[in-house]
Amino acid sequence: MAKNHQSAAKKLIQRDGTRCHYCGVELVFSHPIHAKITYTVDHIQPVSKGGTDALENLVLACRSCNSTKRDKDYGEFVFTRDMNSTLLFLMGENHD
Repeated sequence: MAKNHQSAAKKLIQRDGTRCHYCGVELVFSHPIHAKITYTVDHIQPVSKGGTDALENLVLACRSCNSTKRDKDYGEFVFTRDMNSTLLFLMGENHD
């Protein structure tokens, strides 16, 4: 995947735009020293769970979402993220 990273990113930008697939934050595609939200190419279905490098299985994601998602598939990640947000809200720790 690493050697095709830039090529895949260009195709994903054309297909999906320049926001994180998971949280919607605008991604940074240049690499300034202090860039806060650089992009990653993420596998919707992790390779460790049978996912491939096909474009249909790839999305752009911010580093925070990609590192939080780890080897979860899309459904597991979204469910976990939504449950955590709900729990924080119920506990009065909503930071939105």
